[in-house]
Amino acid sequence: MTGTHAASGDDAQASGEHDALAIEAAFGGRWRAWLSDTGRWWAARADPLTAADLTAGCLPFLNAASPGELARLIEAQEELHPPAAPPPGRRRTRTRPAGSPPPGPGDRPHA
Repeated sequence: MTGTHAASGDDAQASGEHDALAIEAAFGGRWRAWLSDTGRWWAARADPLTAADLTAGCLPFLNAASPGELARLIEAQEELHPPAAPPPGRRRTRTRPAGSPPPGPGDRPHA
């Protein structure tokens, strides 16, 4: 492409990437979003669904005509499968694999 067509194509691609990143950030990275070559917006869950999630109506992929419509579809899916929140005041801890030796004097949590 040359001239204004090339610039407008580049602008549309940059805008699509920006919108996709904004959607992903808005939902905490739980969804991956992109604009397809056909002009449809798509989102895929970052984590797998269980059989119970699928039975409840959760979908692994969504598609829409616009970024706003895609965000609304994701919001509806988030109501069916709310993101898990860690309990307040608790940090994630690492467990030792079965059969590993007990912690020694030099073993301490990293800050």
